[in-house]
Amino acid sequence: MSLVCTIGTRIREKTRLVGKLAIERTTAQQARLQRQRALMGTSSSKLDLLMTEDSTNTYEFDIDDVQLDFKPLYQCLHIHEVLERREEFKKSYEENRHHQAQLVLDTKLVFDEKLENFSTYLNDIVGFFIIEAMILNTTQNFRSRGNIEGLWKMAVEKINLVITESLHDCQNPKLFLNIKVMVGVFIRTIEGYGYAVNKLTDLIVSLFDRYAELMKLSCCETIIKIIEDDEYAPLVVQTPEELKDVNAAFKYTETSKIATTRFPRSLPFSKGFILCCSNIKEFIDVFYRFAESFSKQHTAMDDVIKKALDELLQRQLNSAILDQIMISNLSQVVQIIVNIGFICQACKEFEEMIEKNSNSKPGTVTLQATKTFQETINVAEKRIFELLNTKIDDFLELADYEWEAVESNDSPSPYLLELVNYLTSVITSTLSNLTPSLKSYLYFDSFGHLGRALNGLWLNPSVKIISLGFVRTFKIDVLFLKTFVKGLGDIEIGDAFVELDQTIEYLLSERYEDFLDAAVRSAKYNRIKVSNAVVLLEKLKGPDVGVFSKVSAHEAARKRHIAGVIKSINASQKSASPGKSMFG
Repeated sequence: MSLVCTIGTRIREKTRLVGKLAIERTTAQQARLQRQRALMGTSSSKLDLLMTEDSTNTYEFDIDDVQLDFKPLYQCLHIHEVLERREEFKKSYEENRHHQAQLVLDTKLVFDEKLENFSTYLNDIVGFFIIEAMILNTTQNFRSRGNIEGLWKMAVEKINLVITESLHDCQNPKLFLNIKVMVGVFIRTIEGYGYAVNKLTDLIVSLFDRYAELMKLSCCETIIKIIEDDEYAPLVVQTPEELKDVNAAFKYTETSKIATTRFPRSLPFSKGFILCCSNIKEFIDVFYRFAESFSKQHTAMDDVIKKALDELLQRQLNSAILDQIMISNLSQVVQIIVNIGFICQACKEFEEMIEKNSNSKPGTVTLQATKTFQETINVAEKRIFELLNTKIDDFLELADYEWEAVESNDSPSPYLLELVNYLTSVITSTLSNLTPSLKSYLYFDSFGHLGRALNGLWLNPSVKIISLGFVRTFKIDVLFLKTFVKGLGDIEIGDAFVELDQTIEYLLSERYEDFLDAAVRSAKYNRIKVSNAVVLLEKLKGPDVGVFSKVSAHEAARKRHIAGVIKSINASQKSASPGKSMFG
């Protein structure tokens, strides 16, 4: 037994150096083949094939450099065979090697920046199993292939466990990348000696999954800061070089056209959009640098990348944009909508980038984030409506009508002049980069809101009386707004003030009984609500004429006429079938 220990000790003393030289050889081999690939444009799959073929000769490093002498083992084996105690020696040797394997594998790892401890750990494992392979191939019926495979299976499980546990709290993506490189060389080396490495490549995927999560968190922090710090104004590039930098992040201008571009040039998206694109492309690129030389695992890694990228885009970038929408002013929200439109285009570039790196067929990679961003555009549109309509309401609060005016004004009200100046500025500058369809939808909503808000002014319960002089002033204001809207050339918003128009014409006609004529009402006043007509007629009528009221006969007759029409409208409403008005 002591002889076995002595032989085992001598072999163990050389184990680390054997592993170190073997790993150095693989590293040099990889570097050489990478240079060949760079010079010849060799594909990733061909590189893997070249490396596999180059690994067929497993004993290229010089044993003399290690000064590893197996003669004492061979002699001892011969002596025990002569003494017919071969099986006893074989069993003792197996127990000794199993014990040595456990000593190597039970090493506690501490991952520092230099990774010296981890390098030693891998050298010891490689050296141990290279020696096992050498002895298996240079002896007969001494080392059992099954016994060595059992040791290797135990080693793989232990390696996976030790590395996984040691990296449990690691938050350094660079460290993961360096460990991946070392594990990759380790796998290449040990695979060259006939050992199965499938379970170890599972470790690579596991490391990749964790690395993806760390990179996602790191990129998330960067992107959130970009979104928060963006000024949300069109990006202005001053030189061709700056435009080339933009194109590197997002393909906006054909390279051939840059030379003829005039500078400075304003681009439709903001600086934050380009910075986000640049970081996301770097995000994808570092993943594939991690996956480099592991084409067999690319399918699993592609899935990890797509999942991580979709989560980054949907949960982080999109959420940050949503937060920004709620706290931004009108021009900023408009810029955000423009940015999101380009982000949807950029998602196509991200998909193509994944397809190119994974050798997938064009159109096979689809990011779900694109749909999410489309939904966010809807949120931003509603926010624009809110902001613009709130601003319109602010102007309407400045309205100062003389409700009982005898004479009408000759020009539009000052608050509407200010409102139109504001809207003109917004339309010609702030909204200029929106799509025609969105602008049309925005006009339709905002001018519809303005029409309803104006109608609400004279319907307000606080307004007790209105005069025909006021109605004429109101007509001048509405006509002014109609002229402004018509100048926008959008037929979709042409009826924003139809109800106001019809109501004004009805009140000025003084033929209030026409509302009772279904044919006339359908032709001229079909947009006027019955309840609104009654309210305005009551206000136009004013207080009832008392015995001592000092009003002219004409005025008294007008009041009685309006009162009669109101009474007839109300009676018609009551006589109509339940749930249905005679006025529709």
